[in-house]
Amino acid sequence: MTIYWNKDQRVPLPMRRSRYYSRMFLRAEDLSLTQDYLLSRQQVLFRQLVPSGVVSGLDLTPTGSDLMVAAGVATDADGSAIVLPEDVRVTLPPGDGTRLVTIHREEHAAELRDEGGAKGETRLVEEGRIELVAALPADSRYVPLGTVTRQNGVVRTDLTSRRLSGLRVQAGAVTPTVGNHRQAGIQFPADSGGGSGDEAFIRYYVRGGEHASLLIGVNNDAEDTIDFLQGGVERLRIAGGMLYLGGINDQQRHERGQLVSGLGFVGRGTQHGQLSFRAGYGFEMVDRSRDFPGLDYSVDVQPYADLTLRSLAAREDVVIGAGKAIRGQGMLHVDGPDRLYLLNQKGVHITAGWHAGDPDAGHLHVERNIVLGDVLAGRGRLHLDGPERLYLMNQGGVRVEAGWHSGNPAAGTVHVQRSLAVQHESSQIPSWSGGGVVTFDMFATGGIYCGRGGDDWPIKMFGDGVFYAKKKNFAIDHPLDPVGRTLVHSAIEGPEYGVYYRGEGALTDGRAVVELPEYFEALTRPEGRTVQLTPRFDGDEEISALAASAVREGRFTVRAVGGAAYAHGFYWEVKAVRADVEEIDVEVGKASLLPNGGAEMGKMPDS
Repeated sequence: MTIYWNKDQRVPLPMRRSRYYSRMFLRAEDLSLTQDYLLSRQQVLFRQLVPSGVVSGLDLTPTGSDLMVAAGVATDADGSAIVLPEDVRVTLPPGDGTRLVTIHREEHAAELRDEGGAKGETRLVEEGRIELVAALPADSRYVPLGTVTRQNGVVRTDLTSRRLSGLRVQAGAVTPTVGNHRQAGIQFPADSGGGSGDEAFIRYYVRGGEHASLLIGVNNDAEDTIDFLQGGVERLRIAGGMLYLGGINDQQRHERGQLVSGLGFVGRGTQHGQLSFRAGYGFEMVDRSRDFPGLDYSVDVQPYADLTLRSLAAREDVVIGAGKAIRGQGMLHVDGPDRLYLLNQKGVHITAGWHAGDPDAGHLHVERNIVLGDVLAGRGRLHLDGPERLYLMNQGGVRVEAGWHSGNPAAGTVHVQRSLAVQHESSQIPSWSGGGVVTFDMFATGGIYCGRGGDDWPIKMFGDGVFYAKKKNFAIDHPLDPVGRTLVHSAIEGPEYGVYYRGEGALTDGRAVVELPEYFEALTRPEGRTVQLTPRFDGDEEISALAASAVREGRFTVRAVGGAAYAHGFYWEVKAVRADVEEIDVEVGKASLLPNGGAEMGKMPDS
């Protein structure tokens, strides 16, 4: 096999070089041999970068209607270095479309001389040539940098097709230096995310004697992770002092009962065990001695493995399967600072069992109070005292009714001295409040009034959708000082149910058509539609004043004033009135809308 360093001319790799000595007569071929020898060795080294591609720089940036290619270095399939010494601005062809941006090396002779009867170029100039093509040429010395797209005057770049260069080891092993420091092992580029002090590495070092460690590390930020990928999904992650198992970057939703992850324990020739986590169920410890650990079994098809513990402390539930029992040789002690509940759908039975001959068998001894029965009836007040919270819990709800005392005006009424919290959790009314109603949903067929008492409430809301307030303000956190300051904004008002749509467009030959959503015609009234236009420039292109047609059939036309063939962008906004509701009756008397004809409402609030 012959190793060629110049594939075009099929020049074999030179194995000789010029040897110089004093008073030697130099010929052109002597100097050429020296150059060829050095260039060929350079290419042999560059061929260790595979595949051929970008080594550094050569970024693509839209610049107005053109493209800017940054200075950088690439290598082609021959191992030749392609250098772009400074940024180059590339003019895009006219019209919309997508093109592939490539770079290749060109060489040409220059600086012609005619001295001493000999005539010829005295320099060979190397050049990195940028070229826009429809598809990557068959010539492997073209390196793709990405694609550039112009659409409606907007230029965008995409680096998906960009080819990057890497390091290839032809034979043997990669043998880094041993040690636990930055000059040992494999050290990745620091601060790749733009911060400071970030690092990642793989090191092998001796801790003492023959005790060695393989250290895989990532440092500086608590959010940094070490991940292990298998089958296209990250299965193991170390982050924030935690070890995560499962499909960490898998976006697929886990269904109830699906096995998420597990730990397999293998005892060759004796027993295999597995600790699994099943979505919606929790942890399972199963005996896989008949097969092998893996996430391939359904619920309850594997026998459960035994678990021997010195003690078991559970913060929440310990669930025993149907027909199973908790067995103890002596007393069953249930200790703890919390209340003990015995809850069961069919009730709780305390029976004598097989010790019926014992006088105490089946008895329930309560040192303090116990209340049994269907009804707790009292002729006067029912006082429930104590430091604990009072719970009223029932499957069918709690009702407060007048009963046979309906003739009493106070019968069936609940008087709450402080707050009424209608929710499962504790009240979330702040300490500075005088009381209120806390619930998940609130329904009112009449009105809701906010503000200070009297007849003139600042805010009034009614079930027919009418909202009364002289000012409609809302507060948001200040974006520059969310802790110390607040922004107060007010809602825009108008005598119509208005909607708006806005977007961007671009002129082609001085004209453009803007399509609105397909439901626009069904949602809005044909009359009263307005269009606002704002010309936009991206560079130094010429711009013009714009005019718009009426909005019909869900679209409108934009053209440059004067009819010139301009090609620049613009912003547009369309406003219209909804057709699915009646028009607002703007000027009305209070009695026509307010409850009870407005007799008890007073005037609109001042604040």
